[in-house]
Amino acid sequence: MSNATVIEVELLAGRYHAHIWGESQFAMAGPEWPPSPWRLLRALASAWFSDTGLSSEKEDRDRLLENLAHAGPPELWLPKTSFHEIRYYQPVRKGGLDRVRHHDFFAVPEGGRFWFKFDVSLACRERCLLRRLLSRLRYLGRTESRARLRVVHDTEPPPRIERVTPFQTEPSRGDQPHPERSATNKVYRSVLCAKEDFRAYHLWAVPNECTEYTPTAGYPPHLVDTLLDHKMPLPPGARWVEYELPDGLIVHEIPPRSKVGESRPPINVAEIRFRLCRRIPIPLRLLIPVARAFRDAAVARHRALTPEHSLTLTGRKPDGTIARGHRHAYYLPRLSETGAVEGLTVRVPQGSLTREELSALLAVDHIRVDGSPYPITVIPEATIAESTPPQPARRWVSTTPFLPPVPRRSQQHRCNLEEAVLLSMEHLGLGRPASLRRAPGPAGHGSISPLLSHQYLVNVGDTYGRRWMFTKRSAFWLELIFDYPVLLDLPVGADSHFGAGQFKPC
Repeated sequence: MSNATVIEVELLAGRYHAHIWGESQFAMAGPEWPPSPWRLLRALASAWFSDTGLSSEKEDRDRLLENLAHAGPPELWLPKTSFHEIRYYQPVRKGGLDRVRHHDFFAVPEGGRFWFKFDVSLACRERCLLRRLLSRLRYLGRTESRARLRVVHDTEPPPRIERVTPFQTEPSRGDQPHPERSATNKVYRSVLCAKEDFRAYHLWAVPNECTEYTPTAGYPPHLVDTLLDHKMPLPPGARWVEYELPDGLIVHEIPPRSKVGESRPPINVAEIRFRLCRRIPIPLRLLIPVARAFRDAAVARHRALTPEHSLTLTGRKPDGTIARGHRHAYYLPRLSETGAVEGLTVRVPQGSLTREELSALLAVDHIRVDGSPYPITVIPEATIAESTPPQPARRWVSTTPFLPPVPRRSQQHRCNLEEAVLLSMEHLGLGRPASLRRAPGPAGHGSISPLLSHQYLVNVGDTYGRRWMFTKRSAFWLELIFDYPVLLDLPVGADSHFGAGQFKPC
């Protein structure tokens, strides 16, 4: 068993956005690189505080953080990296004439991955807590740095990856270089690490200040505000450590690697949850158009990233025909207690996405529906690797109204509601409900709600062979009771992939 703890950081967008501690955007010469171990410790602490369901005690948290910090400055495994910058202007304030320019510095490591190697072997309880905290992290650095972090069992760096070790534990921040530097052409960079007397609360508080939340004392003051008040350039438990970067590790540009024979493993994703915000509420009737607009935006983003077709996002095969088997993504809007659309969950039945598919979904920031002048802001909330399905139950109630399937042209008559539900159940391999009744909708909605749903026009071709439009149809809030427990975890009925016909156990 290895006596080290190695943490891999995979940048899902290939960029690392982070500023150097103590430097404002107007004084920065580039991004923080190498990545700071202090930043990783702060992220782990933040994950612990944000996990309301975490069963570990404060002692477990402090023991984990202090064991990692007291192991000394970690060894870094870094690929070739280039630095880039985006300049943009802040919108002009009302009544103002100034235009504030911003600088967005970021690093682009080859392959989009780097590693921290801490010289410490964690106990089983600490390692489990570390894995759980890492699984909660969605970014490292600024929020643009979408990332997936995990513990790996590698003892040596992968090919094309260099070891970067500390050169001097107390670097000079002045103009006098270290005397051993003059004989080399290597690059030396100061990195923020933990001191020997580090304590866990140094990550969020200054000694003699409020270090924990209590109902009487309230939340502790923000660490940066406290440091500014005390005129302290660094937190008490932090220090600068100088790392020596090998020759050629910092390059002007990362050349694109050949895709011949390149195999990228899929990323385990079961669900992605988004918050939808608009200046005016999003009414229930736009349930399906909202999901469709999000799907179209994600598909457009994917096409901009790669020429490869995504069956998972589009629900269609490369030749344009509809994919069968319901193995493509579900775009499921969520409703508030008042019946307005307030969120959206992308459910991935096969449990994995390519890097381009995940980046496309997370890159959707605004959508528009129904010709409204107010756009809908899309905010990613959580990416879940493995979701826990609900337990089988006999009684299920609607969370979004059920939309009966449109009868085929070969059918002589329009089937009634009970027959439509039965056909939908059989389509998913479920039996006939023993009891079916209409139920009231949320916030005073009746058992019938109008929805804008897809209507496909016959004998009118487009890219995929059919043209569609939105038409108003009646959808039903239902309560289903079966003779035996069943698992109804997927939507049923027409437009089920766009959120209609969702049920929950009751």
